[in-house]
Amino acid sequence: MATTSAMRVLTLESVLAAGSQLSIRYTYGKHRFSLSYWYDFDLESLDGIYGSDFVEKVFTHIAAFSIFPLCSLKPDVVDWGPYSRWHTPEFERVWNRAWSGLSGQWRYENDIPHTTAPGFVSKPSPSAINSIAIEPLTTTTTLAFFGGGKDSLVMCELLSRAGIPFSSLSFSHTVFGRTAVQHELCEKVLNVLQSEYHKHHHKLCVLDDLLESPALESIGKEVGVKTFILGDITAVLFSSLPILLYYRYTNITIGSERGSNAGNLVWDRTGEEINHQWLKSTESVSLFDDYIQQALITNAHYFSLLVPVYDAVIYSVATSQLEAATFTHSCNFVKPWCKRCPKCCYVWLMFMAFFPRDVVDEMFQGANLLDIPQNEIHFVQMLGLGSNKPFECVGDFDEVKLGFELSRRKGLQGKAMEIFKEKLLGTIDEKALTSLITKYTTVYSSESSNIPPAVWDRLLPILEQAGDDARTKIEAQIKS
Repeated sequence: MATTSAMRVLTLESVLAAGSQLSIRYTYGKHRFSLSYWYDFDLESLDGIYGSDFVEKVFTHIAAFSIFPLCSLKPDVVDWGPYSRWHTPEFERVWNRAWSGLSGQWRYENDIPHTTAPGFVSKPSPSAINSIAIEPLTTTTTLAFFGGGKDSLVMCELLSRAGIPFSSLSFSHTVFGRTAVQHELCEKVLNVLQSEYHKHHHKLCVLDDLLESPALESIGKEVGVKTFILGDITAVLFSSLPILLYYRYTNITIGSERGSNAGNLVWDRTGEEINHQWLKSTESVSLFDDYIQQALITNAHYFSLLVPVYDAVIYSVATSQLEAATFTHSCNFVKPWCKRCPKCCYVWLMFMAFFPRDVVDEMFQGANLLDIPQNEIHFVQMLGLGSNKPFECVGDFDEVKLGFELSRRKGLQGKAMEIFKEKLLGTIDEKALTSLITKYTTVYSSESSNIPPAVWDRLLPILEQAGDDARTKIEAQIKS
């Protein structure tokens, strides 16, 4: 191991609340980085409700589970500084498992297969502050993460069909551009959402000077890395806890569907499956659900409302909110759509498969993404004709094949469609197509294990009907 003076040390210097701002300061050697979360209420008021020690514990978890991008700079150790008293054995176990799941793609991209998590300067000890229970103030106990895409929209639609009151939370980050623009895009969807059950919309703004800095060009070059570990969902999850505490929500739901459990490739250097969507996986959601209840809020439930179904059901449900769906956005590069990345290609294809073409053309300014030369590699990889599935939130190979076949039968043409017809159409006879339809319109009840019974009992019949409706629509489309 390197000598103490030569070690790269990442330190949590301070976590301070002032009004609606939570300000976090880190140091990496001589470098200083800051991270700010902005809420819609006075954070300091939480001290009087829950006690300053418990509130500091929550704020420390926000800082600790927002630190992963800085871990991209390969610190030897992490020093939790004045907050080391919250370093428990269970915290260390969960943090290390999160690092392992989050860092897979980063290790693969930077060809550092055997890099391990940084150690901790402090030693774990039992916490002196117990977890607490939230006493709900109203019948609205569910907070739905709302990123502005079709998954978020469908979550709102399913909660509404199930008669479950809910509030939404949109999350903006400087890495995606101006925060006001990001929230405006989400509000455009919510403003036309037809739901009497949507009660309130919260906005959380994040300002991060690391991801806006040239740190990779300087420090990253020194340590041999060229990309960041991104843990946005983990950061959103823990930073949402003050909202739960203030507004007294007890359910946090996200829109990760069943396909999120499938990895992008098995890395031959390590034998591990690399999953770009690990943070959306059932393992990750269950890990954090259990930990939050054990360490922080005993009756806070974190779950995915969409995990029992695949995208075919989700896109089918989205057609019932057609006006709102036209305002959705999913691109991580240029919002609402760059039309040049794997995610844009996948979402556009599936919209084409399930939506009226004129609606999709309006959303994407009439662009045929199948004919854009830069997109050919994306479609090839998504069809399983390349070395791996693209590192984006896209469906598995068979989902993409189903999207291509449904779009082909609707008359969609283009360069990538010719590749599909030449390479794969011969493998999709009527029996194979029936098998694909059955697989992707089935409701997998076994995936519901950590959805609270009060939600699941209302949701199951709604999902089953949605699955039947999706199957009926697809079969009618094929016959027409």
